Amino acid sequence: MLPIAHVETCSGFAADARSELLGLIGDMLVRVATFGHPVYFEHGATAASAGGCGIYHAHLHIVPLPRKSAPHALFPEAEQRFDCLAAAWTALKGVDHYLLLGDTNETWVRDLRAEPSRFPSQFFRRRLVEHFELNAPWDWRAYGHVEPALVRTLAGAASNAG
Repeated sequence: MLPIAHVETCSGFAADARSELLGLIGDMLVRVATFGHPVYFEHGATAASAGGCGIYHAHLHIVPLPRKSAPHALFPEAEQRFDCLAAAWTALKGVDHYLLLGDTNETWVRDLRAEPSRFPSQFFRRRLVEHFELNAPWDWRAYGHVEPALVRTLAGAASNAG
């Protein structure tokens, strides 16, 4: 799916684009499950909110966990639970700064408009590395050459799809 219009947060997508995105996410969750229990997360922020890390375009991360962990255990600061990602994004329509974490069973969100600086950039990356006690950098700036590992992962996902 290639965007034809700039959208700053996933909750800001129009209904037809959101439906297409949800289909793609569902497919990717199945593919990523071959590597571990998949979760997705988003730090939704707009330029007007001055939240996030200064990257104001909609994007969702899908990550295979080394072992299953409920989203709320990974994100106890969340305020609201939804049965699905679509419902969470519908509820977040018009919210210009939020955190979202979920899996195929549930999605948890926190509205950050009242506390824009409480959760720093790369919050979920750091949380996952600490929670699972991984010996890996959580800051994407600290990564060296990850391209070969990324290419292997994508190749594995593609071969599992066929």
